[in-house]
Amino acid sequence: MTSYRELQVNGDRLNNTLQTTCSSWGALAGSATGMRRLALSQEDKEVRDWLVEQCTALGCDMKVDQMGNIFATRPGTSKDKKPIGMGSHLDTQPAGEHSIKASIMQS
Repeated sequence: MTSYRELQVNGDRLNNTLQTTCSSWGALAGSATGMRRLALSQEDKEVRDWLVEQCTALGCDMKVDQMGNIFATRPGTSKDKKPIGMGSHLDTQPAGEHSIKASIMQS
């Protein structure tokens, strides 16, 4: 079993995913880092659909509630461990920005 200390973030893949989702759904013209993906917009719907596809491809059970919250569940292999949860969001403020800190890239 791999220790959590041995896990590493693939910084290039993470940055590529962030850049791709921004440029595909919500990039502001003429800006290197600006984006606008408002909740309930067409861009928001498209990136949510993308997320469901990605999670499904990883073997997650998917549920979307009436408010549009997406729940991806991937069963663990250890029956004696408690589950973990995490969350995030795909929408931005009206003139948001996409970026990734160098410290994450170095992890």
